[in-house]
Amino acid sequence: MKKIILISFSLILCIMFAAAGFISGFFYCKYASGENFSSEYSSSSAQDIIQTLSSPFIYSLKATGKVKSISNNVITLNYKDSVSSLKVAQNAIIVSFLNKNAAGVIKSEMVNLSDVKIGDNLQIDLEVLPEGSLVAGKIYIIGDPGIPAQK
Repeated sequence: MKKIILISFSLILCIMFAAAGFISGFFYCKYASGENFSSEYSSSSAQDIIQTLSSPFIYSLKATGKVKSISNNVITLNYKDSVSSLKVAQNAIIVSFLNKNAAGVIKSEMVNLSDVKIGDNLQIDLEVLPEGSLVAGKIYIIGDPGIPAQK
């Protein structure tokens, strides 16, 4: 009985190794010639990608960080070890969630770019322009994560 189990197990193991070898050999032969997994998508041009990202199907792209600087309608954000500068759209909507109402509940209020201060935490909805650049379309001034906003 033990011999039958040992032989069956060995046979199954050999079949599995042969199948794994066949599959890995197939992929090696197919993709070793310079083709890669993305070759089927190479017909997508940068313009196609930009058009897709700026379509109404893509709800929004987001940026989050702490304001490092503000200059000439450009906000520079710092998040962890990364720094990124984003141009603010002329028709950008800026909403602050830093103030509370009389009941102590955080309220939202429309503000201007001049109300954004260095050190503020922002969440920004980005818009993709037809040429592919990103602009800040909606800016939300939020309190520190996990810490109630106060002013």
